[in-house]
This record gives sequence, C-alpha cells and structure tokens, in this order.
Amino acid sequence: MPDKVVKCRNFLGVLYPDSESYICEEVLASLDSVFQEWAFILHDADLLEDGTPKKAHYHWIGKRASPVPISTISKALGVPDNSIEFCKKWRYSCRFLIHLDSPDKALYD
Repeated sequence: MPDKVVKCRNFLGVLYPDSESYICEEVLASLDSVFQEWAFILHDADLLEDGTPKKAHYHWIGKRASPVPISTISKALGVPDNSIEFCKKWRYSCRFLIHLDSPDKALYD
C-alpha cells in the first residue's frame, strides 16, 4: 500500500539572502501567487546564545484555501522541500514573526 501523502493549508519557512539554491527576493515576491494570505519578515537583529549576531534571515508564513503537500509549495516557490514546514498554529506563527511572545529576543515591528 502506498504511503499517504500528507497535505496542509498553512506553511512556513526560513530563507537566507545569501542562499545559492534560490534567489531570496524572487521567492518572497512569489508568495503572493502561491498563498491567499502570507507574511514575511527579515530577522536581522537576532542573537545566538553567546551574544553574537545570527545570520540575517527571513521567516515567512502562507495560508492556502485547499491543502497540498510540501512538494507543491517547494516547487511553486523554487526552494528545497526541507526549507518548508507545515504551520500547525497560524496565530502563533504570526506572533512569532515579530517575537511578540519572546521579549528576551529581538523585537520586530
């Protein structure tokens, strides 16, 4: 019996501006054509536990009307499957974008 393909409506991911496997600006621009609702933010003030700056990166979230597998999203965005996750808690993920519930982290507008 074939494995069941897991599908979801909500997704999230991280993008790095210096990636060699995709062009970050193009991926961000394509969110609008892949998702009905979406948001992204540049995290450029995050720190590692030792206080040194983390590499700048974008977090993004997207919501669709109908469920699809991760492979559909990765193909549409032009990013590897392993850079995308199912978003299980949309509201929490929205709040995470700006670190609203993490005052110990860099806060974003």
